[in-house]
Amino acid sequence: MNAFSNPCRPGALLLALACLPAVLCAGEAEQLAADILKAGAADKGLCVHAGTTDGALEAALAKASGFYVQGGAADAKAVQPAAQALFAAGVSEHASVVWFEAPDVLPYADNLVNLVVVDAWGQARVPAEEILRVLAPGGRAVVGSDGSPTAVNGLDAKLKALGVADCKPLGRKGWVSFTKPANAKHGVWTHMFSDAGLTYTNDDQEAGPFEELRWVGAPRWGSLYNTYAARVTAGGRIYYKEHRRSPAGHQSWLIARDAYNGFELWRIPAGAEWAKTFDHTDATLCCDEENVYLVEDNTLVAREGASGKKLRVYPAGFTPKMVTCDGDVLIASTTGRAAGLDKRAGRVIWTRACMYHPAVEGGMAVVASKTDLEALNARTGASAWNAPLGPLPAKATPETSVKGGTVYVTMRIPYGKGPQQIVAYDLKNGNKRWDQAFPVNYGILPYANDLWLLTRENGKKVDNLSATVVDPVSGTKRQEFTAKGGVGGHCFPAKGCANFLLYSSSWYLDMASNASTDPQTVRSPCRLGQIPANGLTYYLPHHCDCKVSLRGFLAMARRGARAWSADSDRNRAPQPVRSGSARGAADQPGDWPVYRHDAQRSNGTPAALPAKLKALWSAEGGGGKMTQATSAYGLVVVAETERHRVVAREAATGKERWSFCADGRIEFAPSLHRGLCLFGTGGGTVYALDAASGAEVWRLRAAPAQKYIGEENQFASAWPITGGVLPINGILYFTCGRAPRVDGGTRLFAVEAASGAVRWCEAGDTAADLFVSDDEALFHCRAPLNIANGKRFPINYKAKGNVLTTTQYLSAVAIADYVACVEPGPADKKHIALSDGRIKGEAIAFNDQFSVAGWRYVPGTPGWQQRQGQSFMYVMGSWTWRHEDIKMQLVAVMLAGENAFAAATPIGRDPKVKSELWVLNGADGAKTQVLPLEGRPVYDGLSAAGGRLFVTTEDGRLLCFGE
Repeated sequence: MNAFSNPCRPGALLLALACLPAVLCAGEAEQLAADILKAGAADKGLCVHAGTTDGALEAALAKASGFYVQGGAADAKAVQPAAQALFAAGVSEHASVVWFEAPDVLPYADNLVNLVVVDAWGQARVPAEEILRVLAPGGRAVVGSDGSPTAVNGLDAKLKALGVADCKPLGRKGWVSFTKPANAKHGVWTHMFSDAGLTYTNDDQEAGPFEELRWVGAPRWGSLYNTYAARVTAGGRIYYKEHRRSPAGHQSWLIARDAYNGFELWRIPAGAEWAKTFDHTDATLCCDEENVYLVEDNTLVAREGASGKKLRVYPAGFTPKMVTCDGDVLIASTTGRAAGLDKRAGRVIWTRACMYHPAVEGGMAVVASKTDLEALNARTGASAWNAPLGPLPAKATPETSVKGGTVYVTMRIPYGKGPQQIVAYDLKNGNKRWDQAFPVNYGILPYANDLWLLTRENGKKVDNLSATVVDPVSGTKRQEFTAKGGVGGHCFPAKGCANFLLYSSSWYLDMASNASTDPQTVRSPCRLGQIPANGLTYYLPHHCDCKVSLRGFLAMARRGARAWSADSDRNRAPQPVRSGSARGAADQPGDWPVYRHDAQRSNGTPAALPAKLKALWSAEGGGGKMTQATSAYGLVVVAETERHRVVAREAATGKERWSFCADGRIEFAPSLHRGLCLFGTGGGTVYALDAASGAEVWRLRAAPAQKYIGEENQFASAWPITGGVLPINGILYFTCGRAPRVDGGTRLFAVEAASGAVRWCEAGDTAADLFVSDDEALFHCRAPLNIANGKRFPINYKAKGNVLTTTQYLSAVAIADYVACVEPGPADKKHIALSDGRIKGEAIAFNDQFSVAGWRYVPGTPGWQQRQGQSFMYVMGSWTWRHEDIKMQLVAVMLAGENAFAAATPIGRDPKVKSELWVLNGADGAKTQVLPLEGRPVYDGLSAAGGRLFVTTEDGRLLCFGE
């Protein structure tokens, strides 16, 4: 099978992807962008323009909207000039250009893109199915040709045959727009418990055991119960509450993302301080197709889903602990009391005494009191019927749910304390249908025609979850069985979609076959669990490291419509594209050639720095986060991560020597080796440039296919280069991919630095990570590998000397994952730290004699109960000293000679407090110099070479200190 095999049927509608479209001047591009945006698409999200040659339309669209715009050029030679033009236009953080390798394929995952623009209609051809495949439901396409306005004639009839009903003229001659219809197989999850019926289930027919990653968002870590409190989705958006530090202290944020690609649409403070409600979760967050509702500062409010704008305040008469919505009504409850409120008018319609939040279906609300069950019209409060509950068991709470016309009242006692008594009633008249006890402890999941009950035997590790299926009307057991395999226990209940039940970290039960699947790889935070919706399964960031190889806010998908690569393609070594030659240069002992200086990743150099430092120069790049700087050949080189740009400057003066724009994010510092500048991108490509001129020498797409997903408000390959590249003796070592069981897995490469030729390529079996070496073996996510062929050494192989690794709690964690998030809030309860075998911390440096680290008191650190969250710095080895009660966070620690250096930044990102550069005597820790810094240093943002110290910052500054 070809890597870009086309599954579309012959004779399908063909759309144009321009080979040689006319170049637009700035004014023409701006007018076309304005016309496109008038078509009515959302003004934020991910946009693709097929046919670009110069970047003008990408720049115009990015400036006029909140889209991230990616242009797809049919000519590879057009990419670099267009990318440089985007930088010159000041939009390279919001726009990029790549080469579309296959003329008949849009290289994007299914249901991903909000706006597709195709100009120069009628030249190269892409099937209509391709545009509809990549568009998110509700996404819009704008297509046409200024040069051939008749090319769109008859397009509306052809689109109608594909299920598109709204092909409309654009208002620009020769152009039309159309919208991808909503997918009837996708479900929503509008409440903490899925729906107003409180069922923990929905009708999504496409969510299920995942094979692909659709999108990933930041941060990569969460902090036990404290980072995330709620998540709901409808209307193509997913809303959630997150705890982050701010200048005001601990802050709760309400965030909205595009549910199909993860693009962050807005973020607003949601209450002045973080509040743990309803057992560490916020059950007041709910939504409908248009708006989102929640309690802020003890008041129920409505916010517009598209913008976050506050629309209305609801005087419920109490502070709700739980809120649901059904049609035009909001139902709010607190201990002992519930109320129905008119969504639009904001007034209270009815109130009732209750023991649990009312469940609603078909406009009928069911309220349980201590003695009886009442059904009432949710829109008027008029009572429909009452039924006696009977005596409650000791310490029981009558929890209600309703589905398919059956009301379930569970006489809930604490899980594990005995069987759960379930009573079923007819929603129409209140007649009791049945009353039974079941040994259920992990899931009561009502469907229209079945009631699924799940029970886990906590003392067993294998075949430990049993299911009972009950008839809703009669209460008879339809089937009982034990699921094969082991199911881990968690502090959240099971959930269900149309075809699968979901539980544990990533366990699925096929409801038709009773077969279970556990792809592992991911897990969701405590108390919340994962949710199925929009054809995806969503996982919020978490703190744990038990069998986890993929981190972040994740949207996982089943296999998409397109087969991106066959096994034969994946196992074949890719071929580099050679385009030039390097002048060559000699590497020197005083260089800082790679991320964290050397193959051991020590972040230390034996070369000393001057006794007293002063600012020599500073340079501002395009803005945005930079990587650590590397330095050799009289140059200092950094990557501007979000702009996909590498910049080389003269180390002595800061003058820019050259820059180069790549095909994706560059998250780790470029490497300098034998006259080459080498780096990997989120686009799945490794580049080799001539370090002297910045000219491309070769590039290698290590990704098995050109396929883009969503990542942190941009596009990224499904198989990025993770952790940069490590050169050793003319060979580059790097990882391509994200996790072993997602998108076909990861691959580990050894490539010749001079030519890009592949020496060896092995399948990875751990989380993707950067490579570390003791000069005799490689280490990848703690796994020892033979440097000659990439094969695994025995797991008990010990490194020769000190090398950077992570400590181990339950399973190995990638260094690349650890260093991606050291913010105190989300990362507060990591079970692990960085280590060199001698010291532990979140920022460390070491040499043969001693190690230095900056850390915070976290669980497991001696004395953490009294000092949790406080920062400290300490040394171990030939010297020992310790600084306690540091009021700042140490985000970078470096050694140069026998002195230590640290970059300290204000906790909470208070803009009134400047970051600092500390110079410390290695022997006793005495601070010999404290220098204020402009900008906030990036993590590991210190490096040194040629008697100069370099600092990189999150706002795009490169600072140089020396004599």
